[in-house]
Amino acid sequence: MSPTASRLAKGGIVLTLLLGLGLAYAYGGRLFGSGNGRPVVSVTGTIEAIQVDVSAKIAGRIAERPVNEGDRVSVGQLLVRLDESEQAAEVGRRLREFAAEAPATIPS
Repeated sequence: MSPTASRLAKGGIVLTLLLGLGLAYAYGGRLFGSGNGRPVVSVTGTIEAIQVDVSAKIAGRIAERPVNEGDRVSVGQLLVRLDESEQAAEVGRRLREFAAEAPATIPS
């Protein structure tokens, strides 16, 4: 083998090794993280919840439930309507208490 052919063969091997290392580095960077110390995982799919707890800001009896278990819901959609009779009775009672106390606190 001539010296020129030997040099070309060695150069081809070195070039192939460098290309392989570059590809391994690029693949490893994508697979193991973004370089900031935290691993990154990219996936495509659907998230399914086994259980979701929903609670109201106030307690009360449910008067209407327009959605059923398993229905798809969107942000802001009404899930339940509470019976307003108990809250309305409480508001009326407080207003009567306030009206009874108001004349006693106003100076003449």
